[in-house]
Amino acid sequence: MGSLADYIEGHIKLLISAAGADSGLGRPVEIQRRELAERFRCAPSQITYVLSTRFTPARGYIVESRRGGGGHIRIWKLGLDYHAEVLGEVSARLESGIDAATASELIARLVDAGVMSQRDGDAALAAVGADEDLDGEGGDLVRARALRAVIRFLLMQGQAHRKER
Repeated sequence: MGSLADYIEGHIKLLISAAGADSGLGRPVEIQRRELAERFRCAPSQITYVLSTRFTPARGYIVESRRGGGGHIRIWKLGLDYHAEVLGEVSARLESGIDAATASELIARLVDAGVMSQRDGDAALAAVGADEDLDGEGGDLVRARALRAVIRFLLMQGQAHRKER
């Protein structure tokens, strides 16, 4: 059984999908913080928490929030071009190596953002040795090289997907 935050996140994602707002930076989904809080029988601050932790630019969302009048919220889902930009930036930051915990978190964020599937994320975790002891000399560089290879693959897949359209 998931947490309340998981249920709220899932509901918001369903609203985004149902409104057709999940196909790139087009029209936003509009919701009222108060109405959502009433639906889930929680404080509006719980809605704010979910929005600030699970609907971030790193996860592929832009949130515009206004206080007062029920707390009007607009949420945009970012498209594939944004994901390619994020992957490029991430790849550039891997030059000096990456530890296992940071690699695992980064992969989880890419899965959450829809840049890669859960299956691909699991494969990436295996490739970067997140469960193995690569913390010896050069381990962070080996992990970074493996993760860069995964990111290059994802970028090539994204380019192929755009060509098919």
